[in-house]
Amino acid sequence: MRFYNDPVEISADAWAEVLVDRTVTEESDLIVLRLVYESVNYEMHASEIAPHLN
Repeated sequence: MRFYNDPVEISADAWAEVLVDRTVTEESDLIVLRLVYESVNYEMHASEIAPHLN
């Protein structure tokens, strides 16, 4: 499996703006981000995420 470790050039302020802009980030996106952030090693399978989106 290939992991992408390219540097991300976005400020914390720009990232926060994207997260609160509902034309860019929907509620389901925030659910996925929260689930992954709260998981062990920030890793989850789609099969673990899917039940939270239905």
